[in-house]
Amino acid sequence: MKIYLIIAASTIKMYFRRTQSLFWTLFFPVVMMVGLGFFGFGEYEKPKLGVIDQAENNIEFISLASRGEPLVSPIITKMLEYTRDKFLNLKINTNASVLTEKKCHAILQGGVKTLVFSADAADAKLYSKLRVNGKLEKVVSNIKMFKKIKEKHYPQLKIITRVSGVKFNSE
Repeated sequence: MKIYLIIAASTIKMYFRRTQSLFWTLFFPVVMMVGLGFFGFGEYEKPKLGVIDQAENNIEFISLASRGEPLVSPIITKMLEYTRDKFLNLKINTNASVLTEKKCHAILQGGVKTLVFSADAADAKLYSKLRVNGKLEKVVSNIKMFKKIKEKHYPQLKIITRVSGVKFNSE
């Protein structure tokens, strides 16, 4: 361990002996920041963040679906708030298994125009077989909760809601 301290100390001493290294690592960056700070490079433009900003005014329709449950995202409420009024149509496909009251409000306030509840089966036994550890009763109660919140707090809001199913062949 002592050898590492000796090597580190000698490296630091060599660094401070070379005035050029001090200039380029300490003085020059400060001069550049101050010097460039006085120049105007035109109007400041808010940076484009990810897909939403790049798609705004270029794409009319965004769909949050497929290969995963969009409502699982811990920032889905912030995402929906951020996308509000940026697209002609924003669609979400969800299995409603993790739908909460807060997420219902976020969907209804977030400019979602189409909400599709994907149900794998109408029979609880088959549902839990297709959707491992899934509870059809929970999904149905979440959909009913969404309907109640929509009717109570957003009666004038136009949103298309539908349920899509999966045809299952037992053979």
